[in-house]
Amino acid sequence: MPTTVLREDDGLLTIQVPQAVADELRLKSGSALDVFVEEERMILTPRKNRYSLDQLLKEQAEIEHELPVDRDWIDAPRVGRELI
Repeated sequence: MPTTVLREDDGLLTIQVPQAVADELRLKSGSALDVFVEEERMILTPRKNRYSLDQLLKEQAEIEHELPVDRDWIDAPRVGRELI
């Protein structure tokens, strides 16, 4: 089992996550963790991102200009009663 030591950095206690643990949990700098205390144990759990529809649409609008356009599909002839 990997171990680590708490360090003080600008008045805050910090923890270094061993690389093997970070790799297994797919953690990187900036990853959000939930912190729980249970029976004198500190439990760190990676937070799963949950996005609202508004957040997803805003992000889509921000990157829309970067996405390739599928011209073959857009320019394809009608095959049914599609409305354009």
